[in-house]
Amino acid sequence: MNRICLQITDRTIRKSDMVWGSGRWTCVQSDSRQLTADDAISDPLSYPDLADVVRELLADAKSKPVLISLSSSEILLKWIELPNAIPQADPQMQNLAVKTLLENETYIPIALGGAAYDFQLLSPKTLLIAWMRKGRLVSFFEQLAGVDLIYLSPQSVTVANQLLWYGSNRMCGVHIDGAMCDLAVVDSGDLCLGRSFFFGDASQLLRTIRQSLVNCPNPRDAPLTRIVLFRGSSVLTANQLAEQFGVEVTESSFDWAAALSKPMQESGRADSIRLNLLEPVLAAKTLQQKLRRKRRLMQAIPIAAMLMLAGANVKLYDWIQSKHANIHTMRLDRSAMKRLQAETESLGERHAAHQKSLAQLAWGKRQFPPLAERLVQLANPIPASVRLTEIKTVSQPKSSKARADFDARKELLVVGVAPSQAEINAYRAALVTQSQFASVRQVKTEPTLIDGNRRLEFTLALTSVEGE
Repeated sequence: MNRICLQITDRTIRKSDMVWGSGRWTCVQSDSRQLTADDAISDPLSYPDLADVVRELLADAKSKPVLISLSSSEILLKWIELPNAIPQADPQMQNLAVKTLLENETYIPIALGGAAYDFQLLSPKTLLIAWMRKGRLVSFFEQLAGVDLIYLSPQSVTVANQLLWYGSNRMCGVHIDGAMCDLAVVDSGDLCLGRSFFFGDASQLLRTIRQSLVNCPNPRDAPLTRIVLFRGSSVLTANQLAEQFGVEVTESSFDWAAALSKPMQESGRADSIRLNLLEPVLAAKTLQQKLRRKRRLMQAIPIAAMLMLAGANVKLYDWIQSKHANIHTMRLDRSAMKRLQAETESLGERHAAHQKSLAQLAWGKRQFPPLAERLVQLANPIPASVRLTEIKTVSQPKSSKARADFDARKELLVVGVAPSQAEINAYRAALVTQSQFASVRQVKTEPTLIDGNRRLEFTLALTSVEGE
């Protein structure tokens, strides 16, 4: 199992490649980047190049699932004593009850649709909420398209996860990075307080820590037994903390990657603190994807019905197949549907005309097999291709004298198309040289349009020796 861990603070982004084995996380590679120093920017999510720096760190990553610890004063953790206990039920039903409670009460001071939030039910009447405004978090997530962000923990929660290794008494963890302090108070495996804030000097930092401890919920009235100072800054020392608060102070390196990965591996344990602000963002994105798929399906239904009514036109079918990958972008309005229907009807009429011409030519071939075959053979060598479309006989004369003449010779009408008069003349010349034909007259010529090309439709009257 591999994970990539990112720790984002006010000035630095650190990346660690973690591998799980032998019951623990091991860092196999680490890297870091500095964010551009700008005193006007008070939060890492405010950096315009934050997503670019993260992408640069993840460019050569082999494992894409990423866990993020974000040190941000915009993330608020709130410890709430509920007026009514949440009923004991399976976790899914409890989560539904808590979400219904959050929708009806104003524990989060903005609409839930505009907040990235998560909660942990510490007891039937004790709720821990973490939340922030969704806007910049969603923007950051969308800019990292292709990266699977599976967890996004507030830095103070990550500090609390690290405190769980020290025991179950009431403890305070302090982590300092640049001008940002991450503070967490843990009591019996529960996170009682978590916050990230900016500070000026050491005296201001001490005052803020004292104020936070005074305001921290303490339902068991348990005394503070230890403060853990995670090394990372020389602004505050262990002796200063011990003098100010009169409790044991422990200094420790901050294995933040292991602390961030711990709730992923031990999410079922009671002493595991898990607050994932990314969960509602991913849920909203999943819902949007489902709605898009439903809209595409509804758009495809009338298009499919139109194709069934229009018939299995070959050219139209090929066009639809070539556009199938992008069919969700097609929004045919009424005028487009009418134009498509007119084109289909035009193709049908042209197809019927071609079929009629082929049928007429086939009839001529059946009536006069050798003669018709000879007529087609003479047309084939013409360079620009003279094409015959019909061979038919002239009605027999009614007078007996004319009937006798007609019996001696048979007069045929040959209908065809050619690109120009030159090809018609060439075809006539070829016919005149044949002994089977007594005379060849061009009786009709009309311009026509075939497949978008200009052609001449001609009619030749042939007098042929009977018996061909």
